Amino acid sequence: MILATLKGRLQTKLFTYPILALVTAVFAMMYGNIYWTVFGIAVIVGLVLEALWGMTVQYQSGWMTFLFGGIEFAVIVLYALFLGMPMAFMDAVKYYVTAWSVIQLFLIYILPVLRPSWGDDGLELW
Repeated sequence: MILATLKGRLQTKLFTYPILALVTAVFAMMYGNIYWTVFGIAVIVGLVLEALWGMTVQYQSGWMTFLFGGIEFAVIVLYALFLGMPMAFMDAVKYYVTAWSVIQLFLIYILPVLRPSWGDDGLELW
């Protein structure tokens, strides 16, 4: 069982942002620079929600990952709508699902190999 600390959740979230930036760069090259604005929104929303969950959820079961991902997506879309961003909903879904999936694969398969004690350390990286 992994018990995540607030510090660990925020560190892990920050650690995944270069991966999100790479996914964003690919989308921006293929579809336009609007994805950099979405990236900025995702960074802000992600850190705020991660801090919120870090203060309320100590143990996160697997199914909660999907719940939290869905909530994060909804907040990002609402924030983008509030800012009046001209992006089709399905484009937002395609970007978020791709980015979220790549990050999840990294967290599940690569990070534990790079830092085997990550889970035991409350997800703290430094």
